[in-house]
Amino acid sequence: MELLYTLLQSLNTKKLINIAIDRYAAVGKTTVRETIVNQYDYQFIDSGLFYQYVGYYHNDYLIDQIKAAQISTNNKLHDIINETIRKIVKNKGFVVVGCNITTLCLPDAEVKIILSADIETHVA
Repeated sequence: MELLYTLLQSLNTKKLINIAIDRYAAVGKTTVRETIVNQYDYQFIDSGLFYQYVGYYHNDYLIDQIKAAQISTNNKLHDIINETIRKIVKNKGFVVVGCNITTLCLPDAEVKIILSADIETHVA
């Protein structure tokens, strides 16, 4: 977390950027996102919520991320959601989290954070 804070301090905070945070559940994306959003007044997008909304809209109440991940394998839907996110963040000032967000959705994000955790952290 100190490395992230140092990285963000070194950026010109007057110039808005997009920050993409990548990887799976239970690796700390929410903690990192909350720090950035609260400290720098950025907007937040969780790409997984788009997939959950699609499931909800079709009366398939998606509570867990596993079902959202299953829906995300639909390539056409995946492309539509990624393009929608790209349009939203065009004016900068966003923290976007999700699996493959740094490679498939926002490969040009000014800051890309890829998180990992050991198995004990995932199951805790």
